[in-house]
Amino acid sequence: MIDGGEAIRKLALNVVRYTGLAPLAKPFVGGIGAILMLHRVTATPEKPDGVNRHLNIAPEFLDAVIADMKAHGYTFVTLDEAIERIKAGGKGGQFAAITADDAYRDNMTEALPVLEKHGAPVTIYVAPGLINGAADLWWEVVEDIVSARDRLILTTPNGPVTIDCSTPGRKLQAFARLHDYL
Repeated sequence: MIDGGEAIRKLALNVVRYTGLAPLAKPFVGGIGAILMLHRVTATPEKPDGVNRHLNIAPEFLDAVIADMKAHGYTFVTLDEAIERIKAGGKGGQFAAITADDAYRDNMTEALPVLEKHGAPVTIYVAPGLINGAADLWWEVVEDIVSARDRLILTTPNGPVTIDCSTPGRKLQAFARLHDYL
């Protein structure tokens, strides 16, 4: 879910980028490296208009990001090497490490070919409960519940609260409210 603060940060970064000020700002805010956190990498997301669509990127986008970062001097390293470079104060030049959360199948089928093409290592965090079906991602459950209903009643310490889910816009608001509440 994108909040107002995130939108302002993205706007500021895009202003710096498109005005040509980025090279001037880099020594002050460029940092020594980056860690890219992935969830889903797929050309065909299950819910392309869902509220969790921000967790999806297309393989072509990943390919373009890695190519652009390499063109700007980033070296892709393992997470262990990233930690060593941070401890060393950034010696060795700018680096990037990639992680993938939750071990989605598309990490292997769609992301891995892109990562191999660029020689970019990845650390995948596996959640065993998701693999064997013993656990669900709570935000996906909330999205499914909101999508299926026109109205929800949320029991709170102050009593029941009715949440309107009758339109696509109201569903987005309902999801945001439940997300923040939980």
